[in-house]
This record gives sequence, structure tokens and C-alpha cells, in this order.
Amino acid sequence: MEQTNNKGIWWVVGIIVVVLVVIFAFRGGSKETGPIKIGVIAPLTGDASVYGEAVRNGVALALDEINSAGGVGGRTVEAIYEDGKCNGKDAASAAQKLVDIDKVKVIVGGMCSGETFGAAPVTTPAKVILFSSVSSAAKVSTLGGYVFRNHPSDNLAGQELAKYISSKYKKIAIVSEQTDYAQGIRTTFIDAVKADGSSVVFDESYVSNTKDFRSIVSKIKSLGVDALFINAQVGSNASQIAKQAREQGINAQFFTAYLTGPEFVKANPEVEGTIIIDVPGLSTDVKGQQLLTEYKAKYNSEPNYKFFVGTSYDATHILVDAITKVGQDTSKIANYLHSLKNYSGSIGTYSLDPEKPDVVGLGLVFRQIKNGEVVDFIK
Repeated sequence: MEQTNNKGIWWVVGIIVVVLVVIFAFRGGSKETGPIKIGVIAPLTGDASVYGEAVRNGVALALDEINSAGGVGGRTVEAIYEDGKCNGKDAASAAQKLVDIDKVKVIVGGMCSGETFGAAPVTTPAKVILFSSVSSAAKVSTLGGYVFRNHPSDNLAGQELAKYISSKYKKIAIVSEQTDYAQGIRTTFIDAVKADGSSVVFDESYVSNTKDFRSIVSKIKSLGVDALFINAQVGSNASQIAKQAREQGINAQFFTAYLTGPEFVKANPEVEGTIIIDVPGLSTDVKGQQLLTEYKAKYNSEPNYKFFVGTSYDATHILVDAITKVGQDTSKIANYLHSLKNYSGSIGTYSLDPEKPDVVGLGLVFRQIKNGEVVDFIK
């Protein structure tokens, strides 16, 4: 009887061992291996590629750090870069490829606001995280729970610039590029000027590939304006408008938003004196200065758009931190991002809004071009 019981016990033990082996094998076989892929959508060709380069380099520097530290659980993180060409159509195609073919769970981008508007209808139904490091259009705030950004909204830029200009100048003109970004800031600016009791006496837009602005400039000259807001997305366009305005004898005070790259500042002397509402740049704290040092070492130059490098660097770190902490379930990543508070990044310390895709805690600054350099402007 005792021998029979021993046989029964060993039979049961054998069954348990087999079950455990099967479970272990199943779990081991289902464990994901290989690199974790993230998408990046930015303008890699065309006039806006100078901005796309900043995004690409910021992402690359972040991934260098992440992978040098062991990646995510020993898995490296790789970026798949797609050319959004600063427009919705190409960004939508890029997003479709990243979602359907590459199977990414998170995307840094779009960069241009038009790219973000084009990509979001693809990424949101697929529950893929779209984290823009540059898109500033006010309407990005309406894109829902799987879209995020760490660049301030144009609502702030338009309102702050309008408040200052309307307090100092009587006859205000605005020339805007026909892009989602520029048109969004145009609307905010004009509404804010009206709210301050002033008015815009000239308001005209142009397509992005325009090179000759003399007819627009001639109309502005006939009105005798004392303030001209050059509301361009591409710095080379802003330079041409400034140059042709000065050539026709317009002496108005020039204003612009964000465009502090070399193609605007150094293209011609006519931009001298332009007042800019701008992003703050890299933080003077350790993380911002460390990024600047790493950038110079890797690319042998200073970044033309330091803030864009910083926001893209931060966005990559934030997304990888989320994956490290909650895995690749994008609903959990979204919850993590919406609850992100007091993140210490290369552009400063900030939070993400718990309800909207917006950043909280980053302000804007006024600067001016003097002697071919961009310096702080005291209002």
C-alpha cells in the first residue's frame, strides 16, 4: 500500500514538473527581444529641413545616452526617421508606414504643426503615442489623449506679441505664411490686438514657395504702417520679406516669432533691429549645458535651433522613461505622460497637462537682433 502511494506521489510530482516546464517555455518564448523601435516624423528635406535636422540630432543624442546606459531592460532603442516634409499629406503617409509596417508604439513628431495635424488621424485610432517636440499651433491642444507636446502653444506667443505691439504702435501690418503654424498664430495675434482695442490695418498671406514679395510690400508701404509682424514658418521667407521691405523704404519696426536661426539673422542686414517673441532656449542648469557639450562633440558645431534640439532630446527621454516604467501598453504610457510633473529636462523644469496635449511651466521671452546677434530685449 505504501509503495502504491509513493508511485502516486511521484506521478503527481512529474505532472507538476511538466506543467512548470511548459509554462516557463511559453513565457520565455513570448518574451520580446531585439531593439525597441520608435518613430520620428520631421521635415528631412526642403526649406524646413533645418528644423528637422535639429529634431533628428536631439533624438540621436538622447538615444546615444539611453543605449550607453543599457537601453530598456538590455534592449537597445532605435529610431526610424520619416520625412514629413512639413505638411499634413506627407506626415500622414509617414505615420501610416510607422504604424502599419514598423509597428511602433510611440512617435516623436510631427515637427511642423501641419505634420502633427496630418499624423494624428492615423496615430490616434491606432492608439499610438504622438509626442511633438516643436508643433506650437493652438489647435494641437484639441487632438486628444494620445497626442502630447513639450513646446509652448502659439496662443501664448500671439497674445504676448499682440499685447506689446498694440501698446506701442498704431498702424500694424501682418504678413503670414499659409501653413497651419503661421495661420494659427495669425488668428491668435489678430484677435488679441482687437481685444486690446487696436487694429491690424493690413493682413495678407502667401504660399510657402513664394520668393518675390514686392507686391505685398508695396501695399504695406502705401499704408504707412509703423509695425510689421513677419509671420513666417521658414526663416528664408522672413529674410526675403524683410529685405524687400527695406529696399522699398519701409521703416516700420519688424517683429517675428521664434525664427532665430542663422538663415534669418545672418542672411542680410535688413533684419537688424527685429524684435522676436521666442522660446527660452536650453536650460542654464546642468542638463541643458551637458546636452550642449554633447552636441558640439558629436556634430562639431553649435546647434542652430537649440530649443528644438532640447525639446526633441527631452521628448525621447520622456517616452523611453515611460516605456521603461510601464511597458509598451500605450494606454498606460498615455496615463504616465498625462501625470508627468516637474520633469527636469534640458529646456527647464516643466509638467504635462493632465487633460490636454500641452506643456505647463514653460514661458516665452523677447529678444532682438543687434549687430547681427540675437540678444535679450528689455520691453
